[in-house]
Amino acid sequence: MVERILPPDDPTEHTWRSWLARLAWAMHDEFLAVPGYAARVAHPHRHNPASFGRPRERVEANARP
Repeated sequence: MVERILPPDDPTEHTWRSWLARLAWAMHDEFLAVPGYAARVAHPHRHNPASFGRPRERVEANARP
């Protein structure tokens, strides 16, 4: 699922707002496409923390000056 939500490009100084919007809408769409998934990941459970870290890492890596 992470591969489907991450935009293929990295945000730039001029595109970071639209990049974040695309990421947010992709996450929204995936949560709607898989009933119960958003509720499942919102509660403690066994999952691969590296998967959830990948979107955060992409945002943080490109947010640094």
